[in-house]
Amino acid sequence: MIPIIVNSSVELTLADNEIFKGLIYDIVDDNIYVTSTSDSKDFKLIKVGEKVSGIANDGVNSFSFDAIVSERKRLEFPTYILSDITNIKKIQRRQYARVNNMKEIRFSDHSFLLKKDDLDLNLFSLEKVKEYLKEGLMIDLSGGGMKFKSDHNLSEGENIVLYFQLEGEQFALKGNIVHRQVDIIKDKALYSYGVQFTDITDNMREKLIKKVFVLMRKNKIKG
Repeated sequence: MIPIIVNSSVELTLADNEIFKGLIYDIVDDNIYVTSTSDSKDFKLIKVGEKVSGIANDGVNSFSFDAIVSERKRLEFPTYILSDITNIKKIQRRQYARVNNMKEIRFSDHSFLLKKDDLDLNLFSLEKVKEYLKEGLMIDLSGGGMKFKSDHNLSEGENIVLYFQLEGEQFALKGNIVHRQVDIIKDKALYSYGVQFTDITDNMREKLIKKVFVLMRKNKIKG
């Protein structure tokens, strides 16, 4: 049985990394009915068959999950049916606090780095590793993952290593590409990726979350 309950708020991350905000209207036979809570200017249309990842919060507990949009219902409000619910995990909501932060990063899909159990930050200063690193631009960041853009083509489901600096501290984290979008700009392909961190320790995640909240406070002051 799905631990998520009716009337929980829900945020769905779509294939293009846009966020759909809604409410869980009903749960029938392990299918979740989600209705939009956004006004018309913020409404996001979801394609039937699209893979989404979600976070549901009932005011006490939060759960992350993956699903497929199987149907759209024409009710009083736009309503979508989510099926094939998988990877349900109870989470700390603060883990998914997200901050906009455009910053250059390096990443790699090379097996030399992916096979390493412990990613020593000093490893990334070695010349032999630099040839494996590719350039990207971080768009936003949370304790659970990152969005970034690059002109390098990667596949959804692919594992990568991300290397970046944040508030004077270096991070080297493994991740899995859960969303991928391609845009053609001036006859060149630019790829947008949503990455979920994997093999991250609780201590490392907590350190990252603290950095995220520092950046959020700075952005609030600037804004």
